[in-house]
Amino acid sequence: MEKIILFVLTSVFYINAQVDNSTISSKYFESFTLDYSSDEYQSNEDGEWLDISFITNLDYVLVEIKGYDERKVWWEHSAETSDENFDFYTTEDGELIEFDYENQLILWYHGYNETFDRYENLDMMSKLEVIE
Repeated sequence: MEKIILFVLTSVFYINAQVDNSTISSKYFESFTLDYSSDEYQSNEDGEWLDISFITNLDYVLVEIKGYDERKVWWEHSAETSDENFDFYTTEDGELIEFDYENQLILWYHGYNETFDRYENLDMMSKLEVIE
């Protein structure tokens, strides 16, 4: 069953690099901060069950978090760094969104530090489901 879900997610995300209008639902959220001494992201707190929907379009993604206002994020697909296992998008605010198909994750990097050329914050969404 897990392989079928992974195949569906991979197919939808991979096609989405060229085609718009997919909806992906996430049920679990975790946030991390970069620890420069270990060069690893450290969890800020325990993860939480949180309904987040990503309504994708070729030029933007609508992010809906239950209890919050919808957010429209303009993005550009980074074809040169994407492959069959990952898709990367750069937002107009310089954030990086990674779709990790192998691990069924959406990773949202933000808080870019130009001095160290690193993103200081990472939000990780999991428990993904493609809504038809």
